Amino acid sequence: MNKKYMLGLLGLALNYMPLQACDVCGCGSLGFGMGDWINQGRSMLKTNYSLRRFEGPLSVDYFQQLQLNGIWALENNWQLKFGLPYIYARRELNETGQTAGLNSIGDMSLSVQKLIWSKMDSSSMQSLYLSGGLQFPTGPFQNRPIESVIAPNFQAGSKSWDFQFALQYERAWQNLLVVYQVAHLQNTTNSFGYRFGDQWLNSLKIARPLRHTDQFQSMLYLSIDHEYLAKDVNKRGFYQYGTGGQAWFAGLGYQLIHDKWSFGAQYLFRPLPAIGDYRALDQLNINFSYFL
Repeated sequence: MNKKYMLGLLGLALNYMPLQACDVCGCGSLGFGMGDWINQGRSMLKTNYSLRRFEGPLSVDYFQQLQLNGIWALENNWQLKFGLPYIYARRELNETGQTAGLNSIGDMSLSVQKLIWSKMDSSSMQSLYLSGGLQFPTGPFQNRPIESVIAPNFQAGSKSWDFQFALQYERAWQNLLVVYQVAHLQNTTNSFGYRFGDQWLNSLKIARPLRHTDQFQSMLYLSIDHEYLAKDVNKRGFYQYGTGGQAWFAGLGYQLIHDKWSFGAQYLFRPLPAIGDYRALDQLNINFSYFL
């Protein structure tokens, strides 16, 4: 297998990692899977499971998400992407021990991606991708009072039309691949007068193959992510208490790639104290992909 093919396969393998741009927020309405920008022009179906925990000033939240993604390769290096999450969550109030739950679909997303620049020579390969799309209000939203014991930010859906953008740069050389990504979710005000906070993700990942055969590619990767969530604005026009935050994460992941499928897992831990009212804790992601 020649070196250029190896570089291409390495790039393909890393792009099936579960990049989560919404992990600091915890609410089902806020951009689930918006950072999962899978490249290399292949059509596929993918499932991704995420387990996350968050601490607020009044509660602790536990979120589990199972997301189905579809990716269709189009002509001229375009891709069409679809995502639909199913969310199971529980909120525990610190003082009373009262609990509340969510169990439903979240907000569907639809986006397009374009390879806008690439360069390959005998020793390296570089690519630059641009993505944009919409998040649709398919998940349920409960119009709770601002003073409700279960705050209005604990939702499965946003009931707003939101916009997603991402830019991703990749460079592969020798036995390393580096991926840098910046992603943004721009939220709007819903029909109940509530607006979830906008989000930003900056992510750097470095991967190295562990073993390789004609049918399998196995690799280990390290990651450093910074996630920022702005405060929500409630229907009175004020910032919602207990929302907004930012955090740094360090991650370790493993990916196994076959000609027709891919399986991987990633663990993210918080090396520094999170900032803000809503603080993210450690996270676990597991993914399976089938190439069409």
